[in-house]
Amino acid sequence: MKHTIILFSAALALFLSASQVQAREDRTIVQNQLAAIQDKAAVFQPGGAWFPFPAYTDREGWDKLLGSHKEAFIKTGEKYLQRPWAFIAAHEFLEFEKDGDRKHIKEDNNNKAAMGALMMAELAEGKGRFLSHLADGLYYYAERATWSYAVHTGRQNSGRYLPDPDERIISLGSANTAGYVATALYFFKDEFDKMDPNISQAILYALDENIFKPYLDDNKIPNQFWLGFNRKDGGHVRNWTTHCTTLVMQAFLLCQPNQETLLKAIQRSAFSIDQYLDDNNLDGCCDEGPSYWDMAGGKLYDYARMMYDASGGRIDIFGDDQFRRIGEYKVKTYIGDGWVLPFADGGARAAGSDPLIFRYGLDAGSKELENFGLYLAADPKRKRFKESIASTGQPIRVLYTLLYEQRMREAEQAALQAAGGDFDKMRDGLLHTTSEYYSETEVATLRNKAGWFLGVKGGNNGESHNHNDVGSGILFVDNCPVIIDAGVMTYRKETFSSQRYTLWCMRSDWHNTPTINGVVQSPGREFTAKGSSCSLKDNRFSTDIAGAYPEEAACISWQRSYTLGEDSATITDRYRLKERKAADEVNFLCQGKPVVEDGNVVIEVCSFDGKRTHRIAVSYPNALTPQVDEKEMDDPRFSNIWGEKLYRLRFVSSEKAPLSGSYTFTFKEI
Repeated sequence: MKHTIILFSAALALFLSASQVQAREDRTIVQNQLAAIQDKAAVFQPGGAWFPFPAYTDREGWDKLLGSHKEAFIKTGEKYLQRPWAFIAAHEFLEFEKDGDRKHIKEDNNNKAAMGALMMAELAEGKGRFLSHLADGLYYYAERATWSYAVHTGRQNSGRYLPDPDERIISLGSANTAGYVATALYFFKDEFDKMDPNISQAILYALDENIFKPYLDDNKIPNQFWLGFNRKDGGHVRNWTTHCTTLVMQAFLLCQPNQETLLKAIQRSAFSIDQYLDDNNLDGCCDEGPSYWDMAGGKLYDYARMMYDASGGRIDIFGDDQFRRIGEYKVKTYIGDGWVLPFADGGARAAGSDPLIFRYGLDAGSKELENFGLYLAADPKRKRFKESIASTGQPIRVLYTLLYEQRMREAEQAALQAAGGDFDKMRDGLLHTTSEYYSETEVATLRNKAGWFLGVKGGNNGESHNHNDVGSGILFVDNCPVIIDAGVMTYRKETFSSQRYTLWCMRSDWHNTPTINGVVQSPGREFTAKGSSCSLKDNRFSTDIAGAYPEEAACISWQRSYTLGEDSATITDRYRLKERKAADEVNFLCQGKPVVEDGNVVIEVCSFDGKRTHRIAVSYPNALTPQVDEKEMDDPRFSNIWGEKLYRLRFVSSEKAPLSGSYTFTFKEI
């Protein structure tokens, strides 16, 4: 259907050997390629000579690279010339420590946007007009006690949130800052030196204190789980590993002056990326949800592209099958009209960056992913392709987007020509995604020819960014949400604490799962589905979710199956209980308000733009009573997607229902 880094001690070496033995197959792909480079010192030279972009003074080179975008970059930079740099005060860290409310924190996003815009504007214009204000921002960061966001400074040994200047820990925010700061220093060091050499010295010192030293300090390993050393204790690595490793290595490769230190960093990064590949499933599925792909799989691509260039092609993971599958996960979980399969903390609307997706597909040899990038760039309203060039954003992505732009434009024109100039026909042909089953992760995406999409999962309740949602599924008809996953509210202190599962959106009774004997699912990897299977031929997924519930549920088995027919979807629960303690409730979360009248249940659903509507009837067993609960969406992360309210449709059994039986629900358009 059309939709669509040398090791620091013998102990470390021993750990690496042990982790390789435990791996289901050899995933030390980057370390092996690095070890095969005999003269590493000759290949990896300090100073960033590998960076495939013109020097600042090469005006002809920048004019050629920027092309028609030159003036747009300059105009964007001009908007930030008079903008003051945001100052983050001590009381904001202290207030966040008290209540965890992010409203107290002026996150660095605007500062980063300003740095990126000023940097690109100066590279475009080349007259020095943007350098003074850029130097102000960089010098501010050179003086800051931490580059981490307040939400992450609690990882300090003190457990407090006010930054300890003697303890720098690398987190998402500090790694992100490093990417901007290092790129600016790389391009403009000579110009800063003309102003005052202290500017560059201060920036380099700050990079050393915030990034270079803590990255290679073995004593900081426990505070930097994303390095991958925690896996010996059962830990896992996900998007922090790819995000932090890539941006940290960008700083090392561009600005680290000592070659021995640079080589140590490269070796450590290779270890971390291999840990990421080994810890993730070979099927390529991101259990954090598609909206985390840009930080997870997308950042893995950024690392692969950067290390390929820095090594002169000696480090090349583009042809790895798992690498390709990690990329293709982005398209396999795309529903349509901007909707994606939302599980865990992943949001329901996150189509992604079309240039990044195109580049990933091109380098990984995936025509499907390459075409998906073109599909996202195709504007169906204007009947033309978007330019897809961002004036702000992480510099490594902005620059590589420019480097690949000509190839993307050529691919767009080739696709249009192949469709005989028919834009709509071309766009439809770019997305031809079939049903998919990720057997290791137990996630299935089922589709039919009538435009129905069923996304379902088994898995366990200890996955990254977990919600208690084993056995849950979502249903879309014609890209209109019928039963949904709400996603997650704006991150707060409780989100990643022992209080996580007190938040309604994390609980199983606010997912499309049953409440058994009055008991909801429990968090932890031990609470898991069993016997999950999927037939793509029959568009059917089945799993036993009894193991996701604690003993109090007294559940022997709860076999849930999803079947997608030609014009309907059926969910069947077959259960056996040890004893009956309370009524069962089978929950379905809806955006459209379910109407219950004379025993009939109808859900009116609509597209995101409100222009298409469908009426879906739900048939259910006579032994169950339908009830509807309203939930106010008082958080913008919810309301921006779902509107003012969501509705929970509950089918409630008798408190004396039998110990075994079945419930069948059919969704069909009327």
